[in-house]
Amino acid sequence: MILGGLTAAVMAVIFGTWIVTGIVRQLGGELGEAANLAKHVAEGKLSMRIDLRPGDTTSLMAQLRAMQESLAAVVTQVRQGSESVATASAEIAEGNHDLSARTESQASSLEQTAASMDELSATVKQKTPTAPLGATSLRWVLPQWPSRAEKSSPRWCRP
Repeated sequence: MILGGLTAAVMAVIFGTWIVTGIVRQLGGELGEAANLAKHVAEGKLSMRIDLRPGDTTSLMAQLRAMQESLAAVVTQVRQGSESVATASAEIAEGNHDLSARTESQASSLEQTAASMDELSATVKQKTPTAPLGATSLRWVLPQWPSRAEKSSPRWCRP
């Protein structure tokens, strides 16, 4: 009976060791190590080194390593994208500044043109009362010009 109990105990230890070894093999490492790795990834620490057994591609540790590498690649892509957006927005801001400066310059030129047009309009209004006098003078002078001048002068200037 003692021999049977002893044999059963030895068999239980062998069987237990075999089960634990199988579980550890499936985990790819100690359970505490896997939990520590998951904690670091959750904290955003993606540079932690994960050592695997050669050829290990299916264990929990191998999958955690694949997740860590994938997250690191995503973070890198997001960082590059945000840098591109920052560069583009800086270029847009510079373009807006240039456009604003050109718009102000055009507005200033337009104001100067409007002032010149006002001066021209005032001059024309000032000269308008004397225009009939000038036309009368032309009618008096034109008949005294040679005949060629009559042909080349505008029709409204002819007597």
